[in-house]
Amino acid sequence: ELPEDAAFSSTFGQAFVTLPHVNQTFALSDALFHDWLRDRFFRRTGQPLTSHALHHITATLRTRAHCNPRRYIVGIRTAGRLLPDPAVYIDLCNNDSESVVVTKDGWEITKTPEVVFRSTRGQLPLPRPHLPDSQTPRLPDSLSSDSQTPRLPDSFPPAIQEWLLASLSPTGPFPILILTGPNGSGKTTTARMLRSLLDPVVAPLHPLPSHERTVMLLATRHRILAFDHVTRMSNSVADALCLISTGTGIAINEPGDHRDALHLDICRPILLTASEDWKPR
Repeated sequence: ELPEDAAFSSTFGQAFVTLPHVNQTFALSDALFHDWLRDRFFRRTGQPLTSHALHHITATLRTRAHCNPRRYIVGIRTAGRLLPDPAVYIDLCNNDSESVVVTKDGWEITKTPEVVFRSTRGQLPLPRPHLPDSQTPRLPDSLSSDSQTPRLPDSFPPAIQEWLLASLSPTGPFPILILTGPNGSGKTTTARMLRSLLDPVVAPLHPLPSHERTVMLLATRHRILAFDHVTRMSNSVADALCLISTGTGIAINEPGDHRDALHLDICRPILLTASEDWKPR
């Protein structure tokens, strides 16, 4: 059974549910949560969960979520607060449901963040950080000890360092980093490395969509938008990337919710790779 307070609303009014034991949080409309309900129902009854019953369960949970008086900040990989004391939370996405909280006094690993992190398809864990050797100016090797996390070079150009630090901020605006160079210069490898340092996922790079709406929908499910081998860009997609990097509103209709469209405020770091002869508008 789900705990009484498992269903809740985000500050934007979107309904979420936190699953017991695994401590993962999904949007109520997420198909992954619906699969979890079907699995639990079949384990208990030996019968499949009908679509009619699923509709009533999710409708009841949505009501409970919106009647819950407390609203939570829900982030993907990174979130934070500005008052009373600024703090940045980074979701490690591991089996222990740990996150890192960074304040003006330092950082620590916690299991009880003041924000909630949404689980999305394809997320991979970040390695647990460790304090570096005081005599070593490089980033700690723990950041690259995981087989799925590429090893860091000794240094990055200042523009890349600034993009990495800015991307950890809970709020925008964020810079757009464009990696250019000839074929075989390592643009794609570098882009994969940068994405894996901040927000590792199964498919770190995507081809650039041709429609603005597709870009916007990707931004609702990913912390970092990384597009590889950009050779052309429509005006509408260029406008969408600019809006997402500085912050924009997007209206989405959630399945099963027949009320007004849900309005989300989206702001994301963006990474592009392109050939030397391509210039953005």
